Order: sequence, then C-alpha cells, then structure tokens
Amino acid sequence: MDKWLKPALDYIPRWIEFQMESTEQPGCSLAIVHRDKLVCEKAFGVADVRTAMGEEAALVMGRGGKAIELVLAETRLALRAAAQREARKRYGLG
Repeated sequence: MDKWLKPALDYIPRWIEFQMESTEQPGCSLAIVHRDKLVCEKAFGVADVRTAMGEEAALVMGRGGKAIELVLAETRLALRAAAQREARKRYGLG
C-alpha cells in the first residue's frame, strides 16, 4: 500500500460525515478502488430516508437526490477523464 493511502483512508470518513451534515444528506455509501483493488467500502447514515426524516421529508429529499446523482455522475466522468489524461501523459500514449 502506498504510504499516503492509509492517512487518506483514515481521513475520508470524517470528511464524508462533515459533508453529510453540512448538506443534510441522510446517508452515503462509499467504495474506493486503488490500483484495481478495493481498499475502502463504507456506509454512513441511513439507507431509508423515511427512517431518519419521515415520509414527507423523504419525498423532498428524493427529488433533490436526482440532482445529486447527476452531479456525482458528472464528477465521476471528470475524474475518469483526468485519470486517462494523466495515464496517457505518464506512459507516452498520446
């Protein structure tokens, strides 16, 4: 394991919990892959927003969740593109 990875993995749960609190998200699931190996898999909060917030709040959160899913998808695409650019540059692939 790279020596920077363990401190990063130790920090991530605190960062996720802070982000969840500041954005009022009831739950989050996380998986981190490094060099084709799953190095972290965690769940935070609740899986069913009705449990934490009640039915009416769950409906509102559900509508907002679509926007969050879109942002996450766009972020994943941007990160993937950046990683591909870096790999091409590093390995002289164009």
